[in-house]
Amino acid sequence: VLAAASEVLDAPGVAAFLYDEARNVLRPAAITDPMVEYYEGTTTFGPGKPDSITWRTFVSGETNVLDDIRTSDHQLRVDTDARAGVFAPIGDHGVFVVATNEVGVFSRSTRLVVELLASTAATAIDRIEADATLRRRERRIRDLEDRRRHLEDASELAREIDDATVGHD
Repeated sequence: VLAAASEVLDAPGVAAFLYDEARNVLRPAAITDPMVEYYEGTTTFGPGKPDSITWRTFVSGETNVLDDIRTSDHQLRVDTDARAGVFAPIGDHGVFVVATNEVGVFSRSTRLVVELLASTAATAIDRIEADATLRRRERRIRDLEDRRRHLEDASELAREIDDATVGHD
């Protein structure tokens, strides 16, 4: 998704931040070097950290399009080289960000492309999580089947012992 966005949108700053539930923060899953520079190395967002458009997008679940990031009350640096930006939620998994050093360059169609890429990423993550859940359940079923077979074997052995004991009396 990152590579596609960089190429299709011709934007140097692209990042996908995913939510780390254990730490209650957003962390970059993929990020271009220009985006790291735009954020000046601060790429983890969450409560207790400096307020940011990225975190606000995650919390609100709504796409934010800024013609000039420097005019936002929630930028990390007033002198950031990032000027225009599109911040789109990746479902409830994180935020997809596209930024450039030019003011007002993102059109409505760009916003729709970014939202489509974020939605595609969310669907992929949902699928990966569903597959992982299915594998865990299948493993659990196999484990239960193994236990059932062991119990049947133990029960059969107990019957044989009982029959042998009764036969000797």
